[in-house]
Amino acid sequence: MNIILIVLTVIFTGIRGIMSRELSGVTFGTKSFFKAQTILFLSGCCILLIINPVSVYNISHTTFLLSLIYAVFLTSAQWCYTFSLSKGNIGICSTIYSMGFIFPAISGYLFWDESLTVSEVTGILIAIIAIITSGKKSDTSQNVTTKNIFIIPLLLAMFSSGCLGILQKHHQSTVFSHQTSGFIITAFAFASVFSAISMFVAKNSKPSLVAKKTFYASLTGIAFAASNVINTYLSGRFDSAVIFPILNIGTIIFAYMSGILLYKEKISKKDFTVMIMAVTSIFLISSK
Repeated sequence: MNIILIVLTVIFTGIRGIMSRELSGVTFGTKSFFKAQTILFLSGCCILLIINPVSVYNISHTTFLLSLIYAVFLTSAQWCYTFSLSKGNIGICSTIYSMGFIFPAISGYLFWDESLTVSEVTGILIAIIAIITSGKKSDTSQNVTTKNIFIIPLLLAMFSSGCLGILQKHHQSTVFSHQTSGFIITAFAFASVFSAISMFVAKNSKPSLVAKKTFYASLTGIAFAASNVINTYLSGRFDSAVIFPILNIGTIIFAYMSGILLYKEKISKKDFTVMIMAVTSIFLISSK
């Protein structure tokens, strides 16, 4: 059963990446951008409510508070990741975003008495080198990754992603771990509120959000919500240093393949090097 869930969450995460790539053409900071993000989070919230309509009732104060904090990082992760995809290719963006697993991997050792071996430490160091390498100029002048402006928001997205993993693990370590769906639904509801507020204060944009982008936003939200629920569930059943790397290696491969097949993106030597280092890092960290 857990293997099936791992495969499903990789697929959902991959779909979220592809759909976010489609949304990246909407200018960041405009009403259209935040409208798309509001639809995204509302769609995720609604689909989970349809699947489990009673999960939000009687949730604990702990789950509610964690959901609020989770929503902050959820919003930051999605906004920054979408912006990064407008400047860099989907493969390298997914790779660096996935490197956020470093934080929950280390947190398992610091807070939950999970072991940390030499191979895992080596893997974390390689991951850090991969992140640094990704920020250097590409060796292919035509490659969109030469627009290194995407690195800073991408690092923010990576950090936010790592914090999401830590909060997932923390929630599953409490006596309220059975409130997984309520936890994610509440977080997505908060995130939609944050996005809606931003939409009302943002500057007007032309053209307005078209129906196709609205559909992409809805699909992104559904896939994002599904992967969050499954990831949170799995985080309570595996060590952090095992489950998060395993999930991310699948996501990285999925992203590179979709970038090549769907968007005809060129992979530079630097991008390929970063991908190899990322995969090596994940193998080392998950080799218990």
